[in-house]
Amino acid sequence: MNKYSISDVSKLCNISTKALRYYDKIGLIKPKRFNSNNYRYYTDDSLFLIPIIKYYKQMGFTLDEMNQLISCSDCNIDNIMQEVFKRKMSDLFEEQKGLEIRYNSVNDWYNLILEAKSVQENQNTDVSIQFFSGDDYLYLKQSFDENIRASVINIEFTDYVEKMKANIVGPVILQFKSYQARVTGGAKETCILQKTATPCPSEKTIFIGAQPMARCYHIGSHSTIKNTYEKIATWAKLNNYSLADECYERYVIDYWTTKDSDKYVTEIMIPAKRVVTH
Repeated sequence: MNKYSISDVSKLCNISTKALRYYDKIGLIKPKRFNSNNYRYYTDDSLFLIPIIKYYKQMGFTLDEMNQLISCSDCNIDNIMQEVFKRKMSDLFEEQKGLEIRYNSVNDWYNLILEAKSVQENQNTDVSIQFFSGDDYLYLKQSFDENIRASVINIEFTDYVEKMKANIVGPVILQFKSYQARVTGGAKETCILQKTATPCPSEKTIFIGAQPMARCYHIGSHSTIKNTYEKIATWAKLNNYSLADECYERYVIDYWTTKDSDKYVTEIMIPAKRVVTH
């Protein structure tokens, strides 16, 4: 039987002596001891455990789980090991879902930054008709007092999302019943909309249907946003389009990202239909 010192094992298996001492402490790899001087030594059986432990570590098993797996290797492997692996797969599946949600959240925000940068660099503030693809949104109706910051960084909506254990992604969208009232300061109610990354009860979501919309980016402070609404209304009249009453403000870059109001980018969207004249 080969006998190895702790330094021998460290060199042969590329593992620190600190880790080996800790494994000894928790009973994961127990060295044997000489009866004469109580000196610790490791055997081939100990060495062969280390690659197994490293692979368990790669799979995400905790040290306690590894200990359970190793200790059951001489007993009922069919039941115990099967249960441990099944539980780990379930845990990893939940971690994967959480990671996907986090990735999508970061990716959506990153894409908004790129979108705003492109709009700012190209001064893309022309009105155009673009097709809006329908989607489901989590929504919450609220009173509106012209405080855009409080509507966009919305404490009540954040609490609402947390209570439902939901996850939201993408930009905040405010829906107003009348774009004319929004321009004149007469809008007293709004509906905050945001896409969800996880399923929500149908009664908590609203579907915004696929439809053509007159769309225009507004660059800068929200205090001058009525100018962009007026630009859209003028364009629609000149190009024979009829605008719907409701409107949407999609906040691409806002208080969430920067304190510099000159860098704010808001997309205004109003459903529109071509007026057919004979």
